[in-house]
Amino acid sequence: MSWNKFFEHFELALQEAESKFKTGEGADKRTFVIAITNEFFDLPFTPEGIEAVIIGWMIDLVIYILNKWFGKDWLNVLKDRNKSSTPKAVE
Repeated sequence: MSWNKFFEHFELALQEAESKFKTGEGADKRTFVIAITNEFFDLPFTPEGIEAVIIGWMIDLVIYILNKWFGKDWLNVLKDRNKSSTPKAVE
């Protein structure tokens, strides 16, 4: 699995969590994204519980960066970017 695929999946999980849970349910969103991402992502020789902790740290870091760069409206920025991006030709 490539990192690009991981982050595409991660972004979709974030968007699904944002649409599924209400404002103020950050802990529920985080748990949801960890569970979805952990199903898709596997670190060899690492127990699932430890993977969940590592994924949780990654989520915290990504959300922190998105909030710093784009403010609390980062999900709309991601959605707009996805709508305006043009698919690249396969080489």
